[in-house]
Amino acid sequence: MNRHDSTRARLGIHSDYTDEDKRKTRLVEQPKAAHAGEYACQIQLGFTSTEVEDRTLPVADHVPGSVDRFRADVEKRVRAAGGASDG
Repeated sequence: MNRHDSTRARLGIHSDYTDEDKRKTRLVEQPKAAHAGEYACQIQLGFTSTEVEDRTLPVADHVPGSVDRFRADVEKRVRAAGGASDG
């Protein structure tokens, strides 16, 4: 799958960013936003906006498996810590 997203115009401070620059920036920005927003978790799957918006690509096929694996890991850690999980 091609992970190139140069068809999207960037404005403002990101106007000179390459796709790789933007990817690296997002890897730093998103966890900070999740922490500031007090999210319980934040998962980055690495798909471009174009891939997510293109309904012909199998992006959605990756999400349920990723969420299921994450949930199983969290439940395992909660049980190991002696807590209860309402999973």
